[in-house]
Parts: sequence; C-alpha cells; structure tokens
Amino acid sequence: MNKLLALTILLASPVGVSAKEVSKNSDLPKLSEAREIGRSKSALLVETHQIEKPEGPLKANLVEFKNTIQPVLQNNCIHCHGPKKVKGKFRVDELNPDLLNGHDAAKWLEVYDVLSNAEMPPDDEPDYHLEDHQRMQMIEWLGAEINKASLALRNNSEHSSFRRMTKYEYNYALQDLLGLPHDFAKNLPPESVSEDGFKNSSELLQMSAMQLQKYCEISLKALKQATVLGERPKPLVYKIPMTELEELSNKILKKKKGYVSIDINAKQYQKTKSKPHLINKSTGNVIELNWGLRRGPRHKPEEQPSKVSSQSEAVTLLPSGQRFNLDLGDTLPDEGMMRVRVRVGHKNLTEGGYSNLRVSFGGQTSNNANFSTLITKEDLPIKATSDKPEYVEFLVPLSEVERNVFRRKVEYDANPTEVLTFQHIVDAHHIKGKPPELHIDYIEVTAPYFAQWPTQAHQDIFIESQQKENELTYGKEVLSHFMTKAWRRPVTSKEVNTYFSLFKTYRPEFTNFEETMLHVLSVVLASPDFLYLSQQKPPEAKAEKQPLNAHELATRLSFFLWSSLPDNELLSLAKDGTLKNPKVLDRQIKRLLDDPRAKRFSSNFVNQWLGLDALSNLDLDESYKHIRGHEFKKNTSKEPIAFFNELLFNNKSIMDFIHSDYLVINSDYEVESLYFK
Repeated sequence: MNKLLALTILLASPVGVSAKEVSKNSDLPKLSEAREIGRSKSALLVETHQIEKPEGPLKANLVEFKNTIQPVLQNNCIHCHGPKKVKGKFRVDELNPDLLNGHDAAKWLEVYDVLSNAEMPPDDEPDYHLEDHQRMQMIEWLGAEINKASLALRNNSEHSSFRRMTKYEYNYALQDLLGLPHDFAKNLPPESVSEDGFKNSSELLQMSAMQLQKYCEISLKALKQATVLGERPKPLVYKIPMTELEELSNKILKKKKGYVSIDINAKQYQKTKSKPHLINKSTGNVIELNWGLRRGPRHKPEEQPSKVSSQSEAVTLLPSGQRFNLDLGDTLPDEGMMRVRVRVGHKNLTEGGYSNLRVSFGGQTSNNANFSTLITKEDLPIKATSDKPEYVEFLVPLSEVERNVFRRKVEYDANPTEVLTFQHIVDAHHIKGKPPELHIDYIEVTAPYFAQWPTQAHQDIFIESQQKENELTYGKEVLSHFMTKAWRRPVTSKEVNTYFSLFKTYRPEFTNFEETMLHVLSVVLASPDFLYLSQQKPPEAKAEKQPLNAHELATRLSFFLWSSLPDNELLSLAKDGTLKNPKVLDRQIKRLLDDPRAKRFSSNFVNQWLGLDALSNLDLDESYKHIRGHEFKKNTSKEPIAFFNELLFNNKSIMDFIHSDYLVINSDYEVESLYFK
C-alpha cells in the first residue's frame, strides 16, 4: 500500500458536496453555500474528544462490491478499461476490491478521483453515462473502504514512532535550548526524502557513526558559543553620524581632480537624486555615495565611545532599490555577536506601499573577488517617517558569516576590510508621484555585543545555586537541570550520576569547572535521548502498544507545531499531569499556534508537501515582466506558504485549498493586470 494513502485520505474523504447534491446537469452552488454543505458533513467539526473506532477487526465490504459496485463498473467502465480495450493502460476488471489486503489501493484512489470529479465516464461516451445515485453509491463505498485501509495502515505494528530528529528540527532544538539564532545544522548532510516528499519518515532517519561524530562536534561548538568564560571583553564601538561620513567623503573627493560635491539646488542634482547620496540640510551640500566595496570612506571604532548623537544635520538618502556601503576596516573580532543599529525613516511612501531595509555583510579582496552574506533573512519594514526616525537593530553572529580572509594581514596585497551594505527595497507598484526614500542619519556598530553579562544563555546553563562553590553538588544540579530540558522529561538520579562520573573523569584535563561541564553537556546533546523522538515502555506494561505519557505528548505536540523542544509551560503541565486534560490540551494547542514558532510548521510542511525546493532548479525566462530571477523564485516559493498560513491561523475552510475566492500573492505583481478564467 502506498504511503501517500495516509495523506490523500484527508482530501479524498467524502465530507464535501456529493454528486447527488451537485450533478453535472444542475447549477453549481455558490462558494459560500458549498462551504456550508461541507461543514454540515464534516466529521472533523463534531464537538467530541472521543474518536469512534470500528468494533472488531476491519473487514472489506466485498458483498456490497459484488452486488452494487461491480455491475456498475461492468456496464459503464469495462468497455474502455477491460480486456478488449485498455485506455490509459488502466484495467478496472483486474482491480482487487479488497483494499485492506490487496495491492491496488493506489489505483482505487485514481478511480475515486475521476468519479468524484465527474471526469469518468467522459462526456463523449453517452452510452456509458452514470446516474447520480450510481455515482453516489460508488463514491460512498470507495470512501468507506479507503478510510478502512488508512486506519489499518496507521495501526500497522511495523510502523515505528522511534525516529531521529530531522536536520531542521535539530537546528531549531539547539536554537531554542541555547537561545541563539545560529544555523547549527548547516554542515550536516541533507536528509533523504520519502516517496511522498517528506523528510521525517522514521524509516529514512537513521544514524551513522560519522553523523554521531558530527553531532558531538556541533554540540560542543554550540555550547561554547552559548557560554562566556573569563572577563567581559571590551567591545569595539563605531558611532557614525552622517556628518562623519560627509567629512570622510569630502577628504576623498578633494584628492580626485574635477570630482566635487554639488549643491542641492544645482541642475546636476536632478541626476544625482535617483542615486544613493548624502545631503547636509544646513549647507545644502550633496555628495553622491557611489563607493563600491573598496576605497570608500573607512570608519574606525572609538577608543572611548561618545554619547549617541541627536538627529544629524546630514542624512544619507537611499532612493528606491539603491544601496550604499559602510566600510568598517579590518578590526572586527573573529567571533561573538555584532549589533548594528540604524536610525532611519521613510519619505514619500504612499498608502499600500512599503519601504524595507535589507542589510548584508561582506567585502571585496580584489577586483574579481567579493563576498556577501545577507544579514536580514526577511527585509525589515521601516515604519518611522524621516522627520521622526527610529532605531532598527540587527544581530550578526560573526563566527557564522563569511569573513575576509585577509583581515589584519598586512603582508598580502589585498583589501582586508569588511563592509556593511544597506539597500532600500520598495513596492514599485504603489509608487505615485515622488518615489519613496529612506533617510539614515546615524549608524552604530558594536562587536562583540552583550545585552548582559554573563549572557542569558550562560545563566540558563550554569544556573544560580547556593552550592556553586561545591563542584560535586553543583555539578549534579547543572546536569539535572540541563538534561531535563534537553531530554524533555524528568531524569533519574542514576542517569545524572552516569554523566557526573564522566565529569569526574574529564575534570583533571581542564583548568576550570565550566570548561569540563561543557564537554559533558555536549555528550548529553549527542545522546539518543536528545537526538531521537521515542516512546518509553513502562516496566510494568504488558501490552506492546502503550499510550503516550504526558511528557511524550508534550514532545510530540511541540515537534509537530514548532519542530522543536517543548517549552517550560508544556513541560510543567506534563509534570503536574494536567496536559492530558482535553480542555488544557486545547488551550495549549491554541497557544502553540499563536506563537511565531508555529510558522516553522507551515513552512516545512508546505515546502515538503508541494516540493517547493524544486523551484530553485528552474531556469526562468526573465523577458517576462514579473520575472526577476532569484527574487521571483524566492517570492513564488513563499506564496503557497503564506496561503497556508492564511487558512491555518485564521481557521478558514479547508475547501479553500480546492476552491478559494482570493489569492495570497506578492505585491510586486500588478494585480489589476492578472486575468483568470
């Protein structure tokens, strides 16, 4: 039986409009009416928490097939799909009507599709026309048999719920556990994909010795990134009002013959205003900011950072689609977090449009060698206006982005500097009159940046305790706390003691408690209790199949909706035994869906369900008006996810997947120019 059956059943079950109610010869109902008919027949909307199970073993209804269905097939289908003629290489007479034990379930699904869509028998075969009641009988019999086959498949004892985390689940789990935004799983090999397109199949999520070694390396590196040892490092701070950029730019311009700044009232400004440029509001002085990734004004960090300046007289103007580069030299640290703060506002923005800021980090070592990493995975909407600019903030993990390999290496004839690039992204179809601009008057860069010391991630691992000076007692406290969160369940003293024995073995090799503990915790994160989703069998249990306990339910729920670990609230409810209460469970499901992490579910599910990764392999004809290569592909892949989110988070009708009266599309399209039949 094809694994696709379990998913198809969601769309194939006859809970919508029947053929009897809407035949080919009758008027179709309005969309709103069709939805109401579907809702009235939906088993999913029945307010009950008890799922009815068929009494006794499942049996195929072969009697009804022989008495009712087979004669209809014989009279209306065998002529074109039988021994004498085989259209589409499809024979109905050879199909096994036993969907539970036969091997033709996938083919019966095809029959169900063409019957429910009134595609068969075709209109050009009047001698084989199906009456409404005949079509209804066949759809209802097939629907019931498909449901039985699906239930039997789900109850198959060979199916395993024991599986390793997927690559993306592992990444999210580490991010949530350690409170860091890093891409921890980027160097892991890609997952195998099941025949129905999904990556979380237990049969495919196996573990090799090489993978286990990789998990050990990743976990130790992640723990070191999450913790801070020793004294708080002194950060480099760049505080750059645009008056400083103006001053440095003027110094460069004076060295270039015939290349000077211009006045805002000069005719030449008409050519300059569509390019990135700097304006001094007091003097009217204009400087075109056409620096590439090399030889622009180079900024230096302050030895004693000054106070944040008030609104600057000089502002950098970024017209639609334009960008400018900020050269930070070659002094940024090798690791740690870099914070970038920008004081910015928009101007000339019309209703319905947007002005977004996109930031990237990179450099150019020579004329033919440049690199760039996008900092903002999503373009950041700028809400403030230019007369009342506000700060926006970006965090850059310096050890996780591509760096200039020549920084601080004077022996090479290469450009060692690193550059921030700011780009204005606009909605071109909402521009009326003057094009929108972004006005930037102040930029601040701090590296390494710490919101507090020690960091919150450090304090979450090395918890507060009155026993901190006693390594034997405190070590077990740290282990118990961390293992409970990582393993998503209470841990026994025996389990804690096992890892504490490892701590005592490691301790002589390291200079301090924290370093030793990080190596032990990395082993915790490489254990099956962290890497695998499993179900424990209580020692006293006799039956092979057992219901999930409360902590296992919390884990299944969070990995389903968040692709990650349960949070403290879920674990707390599991611990006190209330999570299995239907009302509590309903509230938790709603809470998880309301959390931003729920968008991980929709993104991963829709990407795998529809195979959206394949879009990256398409060659696009960019001569068409709306197609712009990479941006078009990226936006096209986001649209079905946004449509799914619209349904899921607004609890809209599932029928909208089949027939909706709205679209969710990128606003770069000129909607008024799109026509549909």
